[in-house]
Amino acid sequence: MELDAIVLASALSAVKIAGLTAGERAIRVARRAGATRVQVIDAGQPAPALAAWRADRACPVLVIRADQLVHTPLVAPLIASGGDGLAIAVGPDDGYAGAALARGADADALVAG
Repeated sequence: MELDAIVLASALSAVKIAGLTAGERAIRVARRAGATRVQVIDAGQPAPALAAWRADRACPVLVIRADQLVHTPLVAPLIASGGDGLAIAVGPDDGYAGAALARGADADALVAG
């Protein structure tokens, strides 16, 4: 399965943990999850043209926040969930855990937003 990924970076993404920044870790998680293309969006920079980046691709889009640690085992169930729609990783307190996967029309809406 093909997969695109968007990493949402911020100032906290530059914090190093065991030699790697949180942003680098987020990119690695996206790659391990199967992303063939990763687009980093930096909160301090103008947003890139994601619609052009996606072009006519119909594959799912994985979004990972890089201002917190998101581990591969948290993302894997999102990839395995199948079907169309939006799947969001939640933590033990049922709060957003920093990753989401969108398929179908939800992927297009996510990129457009």
